[in-house]
Amino acid sequence: MDANSGPSRDRSSHPTAHREASRKSPSGFLGRPKTLGFLLLGLLALCSAVACSGEPESPPVVPAAPPTATPTATPAPEAVNTRAAVTERDILDIVSPPCYGSKLDVCRRASSKLKELYSDSESCAGNTVRVCFLPVGDVAVAQIEGLRAYFRIQYGLETAVLPPIDATDNLGDQINPSQWKVDYAKFAKALVGSYGALVESGAKIVALTPVDMHYDDADRNSFVFGAKSAGSTAHEGKYGLVSTFRMNPETFGEPLDRQLWFERIRKLVTKYVGIQYYGLSEDYDPKSAMFRSIFGLRALDAITGHLPIAYGTGPQAGNGMDARALAPAADCTGTLLTACLTASAALKAPAVSPSGCDAPGQLLCIVPLGNVPPAQVADIVAYLTGIGVKVGVLPALDIPAGIVDASRSRVSSFSLAGLINQPYAALDGRKEISFLMLTPVDIGTAGNASFLYFAQFLDDATRAARYATVPTLRLNPASYGEPPDDALWQARIHKLVLRAAGVVYFALPFSDEAASPMVKDLKSLDAIDALRPTLAP
Repeated sequence: MDANSGPSRDRSSHPTAHREASRKSPSGFLGRPKTLGFLLLGLLALCSAVACSGEPESPPVVPAAPPTATPTATPAPEAVNTRAAVTERDILDIVSPPCYGSKLDVCRRASSKLKELYSDSESCAGNTVRVCFLPVGDVAVAQIEGLRAYFRIQYGLETAVLPPIDATDNLGDQINPSQWKVDYAKFAKALVGSYGALVESGAKIVALTPVDMHYDDADRNSFVFGAKSAGSTAHEGKYGLVSTFRMNPETFGEPLDRQLWFERIRKLVTKYVGIQYYGLSEDYDPKSAMFRSIFGLRALDAITGHLPIAYGTGPQAGNGMDARALAPAADCTGTLLTACLTASAALKAPAVSPSGCDAPGQLLCIVPLGNVPPAQVADIVAYLTGIGVKVGVLPALDIPAGIVDASRSRVSSFSLAGLINQPYAALDGRKEISFLMLTPVDIGTAGNASFLYFAQFLDDATRAARYATVPTLRLNPASYGEPPDDALWQARIHKLVLRAAGVVYFALPFSDEAASPMVKDLKSLDAIDALRPTLAP
């Protein structure tokens, strides 16, 4: 049993002849939408198998009141647009404040929404090795679906969700009047009693709870991020429980940071799935997804890797390839352009989006065009769901060479939008759907030799700003002969994706503030780097 010590709060010049285009509105453009993707929602939490040793802890700091609402979105101008105005307060409501004090009783009970969405008692039935999530208490739907999306897109792994249960008194201990914790030893005993047959049939149960947790009664004055039970071998767990409570910066009185919270959750859940489903061994590389000794949040934040598993590989394999090997060349120009036009087979697979953008309600449908890495799509899905965007992912499409300006190694956003029109024409009438087109190829306007675009927003015949295009090539430092910097590349992509969601999903107005993601115009990488990573001021 590894030890996770008490909470650590450590967190762990460019060309200007490129610009971003906002709301380019061609006359009568695209009368039909284009999509089939799948519903994801969110973000989630889970930790490596571990008891946290250490000195008695002081209660976490809980904000007296939630942050006040910030930017208010303006409704879309067209009457046919069914999107309601969305505020930052609406986004914050998707994830509850820390489960402590007055919030504790609510957190311990699974919400009616959670019970309605995951009511199928046969969802985890089967006789093969499989991963099934079990919500214990009011786990955010966004977190559960965000994890499911990550494993589906990154590894081709489908997961199930068992009907949620309440964090009842028999599963934990009252530490003081304002603090109640899940006791892992008591939980494990109850889980075996209720789900023993499922476990024996091959189900790997990963339980999630928003409530704090300790390992057993002797550990009441400490805590654990999570713990797992061993199976028949040293590296084969059968079930485990993860507490998301201490991964949330708000728990310690810090500002809400959904991206940081989700990244912590994803990393720890990934390790559990690596152990339980894929049969991987832990290691001593502090950047590895399978790092053994996670002593606090600082060590968790330092993890950067994915599982060494190839897409679609079955359980117990453990000899796949790292996700970074799936990335395209840094330069999608000249003789390298052709390779960038063919979409990844992993993202073309129907398993990527079984329900697709058939999901009801407002939806942002991601369309990978060309050789977008699966790991990049998974990261963007996790990021967007973390800020409250309901996301679908469409099967990726190749970019036909005939629509590409080979002499300039670029393609028009209008041509890309037309490309997705035919395959997903069945969604034409759903004007509550908007589209995010991702591509590794430069975009520009036909006949315009002067400018490349960091992003473009396009209207269709009935709704303004329905399509956003984000090309990733010029955001990569390696594209300019600079040393590779994956963290900077990811941060730039996140900022433009956030901006795209602000325009086509939240319908937020543009701003004159240079640091706002909603600033009217972006003309350089320096301007992108200066943007703050949140819609809130």
